Amino acid sequence: MSPELNMALALRKPAIVMAAPSFLQSLLPAFSSNLVVLDPANPEAAEVAIVQHLRTVNAEQDAKKALLALGTIALACSYWLRRIELLLDAGEPLHDRHFVCHRARGP
Repeated sequence: MSPELNMALALRKPAIVMAAPSFLQSLLPAFSSNLVVLDPANPEAAEVAIVQHLRTVNAEQDAKKALLALGTIALACSYWLRRIELLLDAGEPLHDRHFVCHRARGP
């Protein structure tokens, strides 16, 4: 296997491995869903497989971004809740200045 393929596997990076049908069985265990067979008799199948793979990779990246955003929101909420607890424990009244909020202005 090439160094590039080994590195992609080691880093768990998305990769598309294109191979002739005769190499399918030897590469399938290592690359499973990343393997695209280039069959000269059916080139359209390779095109469809590549597009599907790219859609899957994009969906996984979008899910990771969403998870990171939710984690950031949870961390911010945890911080503000702890701050409110400290204010209440100290006997301080809560005011609007303790919060970051945006209110919709009515007509």
